[in-house]
Amino acid sequence: MSRLYWGLSLECCFGVLSFTGDEDFWGKNGFFLLKWLIYQQKQYLCRMSSNNAPLFRPLMIFQIGSLVQKMRRECDIIFREKEFPLEMDQIPVLLALYYRFPDGASQQEIGEQLQRDKASINRTITFLVRNDIVNVVQDDTNKRRNRVGLTATGKKLAMQAENVLEKFDSFLSATFTAEEKVRLDDLLQKLIATVNSL
Repeated sequence: MSRLYWGLSLECCFGVLSFTGDEDFWGKNGFFLLKWLIYQQKQYLCRMSSNNAPLFRPLMIFQIGSLVQKMRRECDIIFREKEFPLEMDQIPVLLALYYRFPDGASQQEIGEQLQRDKASINRTITFLVRNDIVNVVQDDTNKRRNRVGLTATGKKLAMQAENVLEKFDSFLSATFTAEEKVRLDDLLQKLIATVNSL
């Protein structure tokens, strides 16, 4: 199986800059990002006011933000059409537990891996527990800490989510040549390294 465990972590980056830092992930699945940024910039340049002045400057952070929001919306639509019980902001937690932490993890570990704050992770875990997608048990080695793990239902949903995301990823990347994919991956690695150094 692919290691698309936070997908389009699609949070792509699922907040603007929550990159996974997983080279294998980006090498296989992340190459569509820059192409879409270029597309977004072209769209932006077409949206000129009556006096031909740009609506706003095409700063990279706005382009990435616009791209991420659009991708999330499209994925949410696809998941709703399939009557999938989770939304895009919850799916990275599901996939992180399935791929990165198959034996379970603390909420802190999940939050650090996805670069999300404690409150956000807690809300998602609470929802997942309520719907029998994860369970929370006491850590055997540290009684003061709980571990979160997928239930049988959660594992099934993780596989379904990956299947949907991989199809969406394949759709986005279908127009790339092999050379473009390699070049984009190189550029993405530079961008990730820059963000990670902040």
